[in-house]
Amino acid sequence: MKNWLLHPRFEEVVYLLWNGELPGKGELDAFKKALAENAEIPDQIFESIKTYPLQTVHPMAVLRTAVSALGVFDPEADNMDEASNKAKAVRLQAKLATLVAGLKRIREGQEPIAPRTDLSFAANFLYMLNGKEPSDIEEEAFDKALILHADHELTLPHLPPACVWQHSPIFIPASQPLSAL
Repeated sequence: MKNWLLHPRFEEVVYLLWNGELPGKGELDAFKKALAENAEIPDQIFESIKTYPLQTVHPMAVLRTAVSALGVFDPEADNMDEASNKAKAVRLQAKLATLVAGLKRIREGQEPIAPRTDLSFAANFLYMLNGKEPSDIEEEAFDKALILHADHELTLPHLPPACVWQHSPIFIPASQPLSAL
């Protein structure tokens, strides 16, 4: 536990926040694998983004729209049971990094870079953003930044999902806080 407190990883913190307990090795490995395997974005999402007037529209509006559109491609989008919602949350968490990195690259006239399954969440994001693997210090610094931003309970951007979560597919309430940022 002492070592974990000194060197937590973003994936462990997300697991802790979602489940209320630290993951065991097997649970953490399965969670990391699920994030890595679900980071891919349907081609239609990025192709749609390329048609937007990216020089005049705010990036958060594009991200909000893309997050909402992910629901069209999710096989469990309308299933509201607990297991389906947890699976959708994992898929959405995995895809957000790919969306953000891809949006940045498209805005700069570059093609999005496909996620890799052999990198940590932080390293994969930086890889997709910059087109090269990050150094160990870059990965560690970004991992710590992700951890610092992982828990924003009861802040304005998170109230809308808390209000509609029970009655809407995850992609709709997940897109709403992006409007408040």
